[in-house]
Amino acid sequence: MKKTVKTEAEIHRDQLVLATRTDKGNLEADVIKVRRIAKAMALIPENTIEFRTLRADHDLAKWDVLTSLRQYEESRAKLRDHCQEHCLAGDTFIPGFELLEMLADK
Repeated sequence: MKKTVKTEAEIHRDQLVLATRTDKGNLEADVIKVRRIAKAMALIPENTIEFRTLRADHDLAKWDVLTSLRQYEESRAKLRDHCQEHCLAGDTFIPGFELLEMLADK
């Protein structure tokens, strides 16, 4: 007989998985933004106002990557702790630095 109703712990786990996926997507988007700005900087001469503006945007985008990385690690830790506490599967997300390395290699 197949189980049809989820427990409160499983529902909470599913919510944590969704939050972690969202944070992972935000990190991926921020990494893409940094790459896109870096490519645009390569096309503009360094002694222009536009280049300085892009460089400032690039630095801010790097901070966004760091913030997203921290948020991903926090949500991943909450999910891992919840899964261990309630003996549930679902903690399959890789560590943040490994994810960042994978995104950097793309």
